[in-house]
Amino acid sequence: MSTWETWRGLCLPFVKGPSLRENEQVLRKEREFKERCAKLIDDLDSIYRKAYDLGKPFFDPTTYDKLKIRCETLDLKDDGEYANGIPAPNFFDPFPLETLKNHQITPEDSATKDYQNYENIFDKTKEDDTSQVVSYRLMRHFGLFRRNGIPGRRGRLIDITAWRQAEFPDFIQEYFMPGVYRQRGYSPSPAAWWEAQSTPLPHIMCIFEFYSFKGTEELLRGEILAILATTITRLELECYQDEVVIPVLMFSIMSDYKARIIQAFFNGDKLVIRKSMLYDFSTRATLSSSTTLFIQWMASKPVGDTRGFTLEDFVPFEEDDNIESSVKEEEEAAETENTAAAP
Repeated sequence: MSTWETWRGLCLPFVKGPSLRENEQVLRKEREFKERCAKLIDDLDSIYRKAYDLGKPFFDPTTYDKLKIRCETLDLKDDGEYANGIPAPNFFDPFPLETLKNHQITPEDSATKDYQNYENIFDKTKEDDTSQVVSYRLMRHFGLFRRNGIPGRRGRLIDITAWRQAEFPDFIQEYFMPGVYRQRGYSPSPAAWWEAQSTPLPHIMCIFEFYSFKGTEELLRGEILAILATTITRLELECYQDEVVIPVLMFSIMSDYKARIIQAFFNGDKLVIRKSMLYDFSTRATLSSSTTLFIQWMASKPVGDTRGFTLEDFVPFEEDDNIESSVKEEEEAAETENTAAAP
């Protein structure tokens, strides 16, 4: 066999590359995505700035429309399932209660004392750290204590879910720190951030501690700012360049042993927030039942079409909206009241 024939036999078969038209289509799609993503981020940022400038710690229903917030009720049954059928769109499915019962906590000797501490939180909780104690309890039940029937070296509940723990800075850009982390009265739990193990899934889960706020049915400003900040930060990551929806699952822990579950996503025009009732952690009976329900949702399954979701058209804020003026009026009224009350 000649040298030419030998070399020819070693050559790979000819593979036809993409045509010029195909390349143009790919480039056009990439350009369209970047434009769409940039617009999404701009629209979300405009909502963030409105909410940040408002300054009030609570947002009542009269403010929702002005901030492009659509607040819905997240009704859950005692077994953790949706009470009124699965909402549309849906991005989270709860961990089945019966499955959770099959994985009871079985702490080893080294973890028994820690486990008992967080089972008896009333014996050591100070008035100013109730939100942190409830938060730590949930984190340990989900990602620390060994459970029966879970294989692996650590045997934790998180090990059989779609979640993995992540670092707080990965979720919040420095730009958003003043509104999310450097505010008085609340803070994110640095160790309580999770993302889906499968990289393409953009879902986020976190715990926020509102240590200076008692349970309220009104949405908290900190909840809104955190949801918007994490959504924008996620959209700017290259690995999520094909996503149009960033589902957020938040657990808000208040200072009076109250907490709620929030699901949120941006539909293109409004920030859709589904919030549960306030669950009670203040008695031994409610502590157990509320913990179980919250753990079902911490172990939830990320679902839903986050790429093919049809976005609504964003309607810009009206120039003459009276959000800021209403705040000024409240401040002036409060100042007048204080002046009148002064001796």
